[in-house]
Amino acid sequence: MNRLATYLSSIVAAWSVALTAHAQTAVPIFSFDASGTNGTYPEANLTLGPDGNFYGTTESGGATTNGTIFKVTTNGSLTTLVNFNGTNGANPLAALTLGPDGYFYGTTEYGGNTIGNSSLDAGLGAGTVFKMTTNGTLTTMVNFAATNGANPHGGLILAPDGNFYGTTANGGPAGDGILFCLTTGGAFTTLTNFSGANGANPVAGLTLGSDGNFYGTTENGGSAGYGTVFKAKWATNGLTTLANFNGTNNGVSPQVGLTLGPDGNLYGTTSDSYLYLYTVFPGFTINIPSGNGTIFQITTNGTLTTLVDFDNYTAGVTPNAKLTLGPDGNFYGVTYTGGSDNLGTIFEVTTNGTLTTLVSFDNTNGAYSTAGLTLGPDRNFYGPATSGGAGGNGAVFEFALPLYSIALAGGGGNFTVSVESYPSSTNRIWATTNLALPSSWQVLGTVFTDTNGLGQLLDTNTADIPAKYYRLSYP
Repeated sequence: MNRLATYLSSIVAAWSVALTAHAQTAVPIFSFDASGTNGTYPEANLTLGPDGNFYGTTESGGATTNGTIFKVTTNGSLTTLVNFNGTNGANPLAALTLGPDGYFYGTTEYGGNTIGNSSLDAGLGAGTVFKMTTNGTLTTMVNFAATNGANPHGGLILAPDGNFYGTTANGGPAGDGILFCLTTGGAFTTLTNFSGANGANPVAGLTLGSDGNFYGTTENGGSAGYGTVFKAKWATNGLTTLANFNGTNNGVSPQVGLTLGPDGNLYGTTSDSYLYLYTVFPGFTINIPSGNGTIFQITTNGTLTTLVDFDNYTAGVTPNAKLTLGPDGNFYGVTYTGGSDNLGTIFEVTTNGTLTTLVSFDNTNGAYSTAGLTLGPDRNFYGPATSGGAGGNGAVFEFALPLYSIALAGGGGNFTVSVESYPSSTNRIWATTNLALPSSWQVLGTVFTDTNGLGQLLDTNTADIPAKYYRLSYP
């Protein structure tokens, strides 16, 4: 089995066939303009809507520079749906969540009702929870006021009980943030108050584990003060600290959420690897985050393993976005910096920690991304880059994984694509005649492999085509 756990082979009568692996590229499909009128600095993952379009947020820009919500198609047509103005929220940092009622739910770091606390509301309010229709009608559901939390950075997660759960980075009795529950009708309940010892400042959303519990991270707090991984039961008050980051050998201050792996374990990143002891003057030292970040695995009982310690700028450093599980069972993510132009990278990592750099951002297709990747309806990845693009204020890019291509030489006729994949699995075969255009991949058909993992599909549309390319995905 190859790197993507599956490959394509071919049986072609009287044709010359070359099996070739192709380099991956990230193609910009939209750039936020230099004026900022359609938003600037998208910092969160895109969310796939029921209409096959993506929905996302920008941290700033828009009509009043307080951020936007936008819709973008796979061919790069963008529509601004909401301009935040402070009263209805400001500066969204998290991805949207599609609810069972067809609304999108989300959070803003600031905005809502002002509370007179400059450190929490920046004169705009301490943040909100909102819901939005697909045509951009926005309703504020919660105005944070410090006592009930403040400054949500992470998004919401829909639990099996039909309610949403989330965190705030600040506020609550200790000022270290809270974990809350919100019904679709707007009933708000605080479930856990962070207080330092059990973690502080959760700046990421929650992840539902295979055991039905929530899992999350805090940027600070814990036994060493450098962040934690925790477990919480939904619908009840109670939190268990699973791991404490110590700043020496397991990373520092995780800022993004966890991703559930195919093995039932959880995977995450830290943007720093360790703390450097710096002497300011004799007798006075301070700890400065250093290193280039890590990727870690944690079991549901709290065994934490560092899989990757980023130490090569060319390969990418400082991962500051949530990992995305690909259709091949590997994880895909981005680094904020590093790569050939030091503008960040897209990488693949296996569950045992084998890291492969796939793309270096070059500013044209984006730079300095803090958002993860989202799998589109065409089985390509899409993501926003926080900066770069034609206008310098961020871009939306498409990233395809052409597994292997088969270049055909000679005349037309029928072409049999033979697949080796997982035994008794359903597989989609995609085809294109233009590798430079990721959106041109079309589903040729579906193959169900036998007990040996073998299957075949006949392509009858190959006449007078000098080259055609194929790839495989799991529906």
